[in-house]
Amino acid sequence: MARPSKTAAIDYAAAHDLTHGLLERAACPDGVAFVLLRDTVKKGLRLRITKAGGKHWQFETRIKGKLFTRALGEWPAVGLDLARK
Repeated sequence: MARPSKTAAIDYAAAHDLTHGLLERAACPDGVAFVLLRDTVKKGLRLRITKAGGKHWQFETRIKGKLFTRALGEWPAVGLDLARK
């Protein structure tokens, strides 16, 4: 499969193999308060991108039927490798 173009629009409905370049160019589209960029490598890991430009890591998991969401920190202070751990 070919690598996507650096200028191609990002499909926020699909999970992506997150890279530093993708995280840098990700931006919230007009008309929504935030979008979530999901990771294909670590299930439940996502980057929340707000209209104001903030990028924050979240991890979501289900334990005994209950949904838990945890904030992991702001990107790039918390890098991709650390967020996946």
